[in-house]
Amino acid sequence: MAGIDSRLGSPASSFRPPVEDPRDSGEHQFESKAEVLHSGITHPDAHMRRLAAEQLPGLCERKPVQGYVIEKYLLLLEDTDWVVRRIAVNNLVQLAAFGDKAVVRALIMRTWSDDSSTIRHSAIKVLEQLGDP
Repeated sequence: MAGIDSRLGSPASSFRPPVEDPRDSGEHQFESKAEVLHSGITHPDAHMRRLAAEQLPGLCERKPVQGYVIEKYLLLLEDTDWVVRRIAVNNLVQLAAFGDKAVVRALIMRTWSDDSSTIRHSAIKVLEQLGDP
């Protein structure tokens, strides 16, 4: 081709797409329930804690989940990021047994103490589904 300097190579060979952080696109997938419980829930990055809150229900084979899983998951209800708290509240329906006292107690605390009206409202809706009759 006339006018193209052969030393430059083809445009396609020099193009390098930017490397994306998997957290930016939501592509990070936790590999196991243990990974979520041990590193996702306590991760310093709020986005990773959000992913942990979203992905844990899909990684649990037995429902309702074991008590230790609920105990660790309830830590997310105290998270500084309101989105993490909202996801955790909403996903409790998929994880907890009907009438689970620890979950009901934690949700009642959210209805009384959370700064976010969205979280308080979500906690009430989940209590309707999980609470004792």
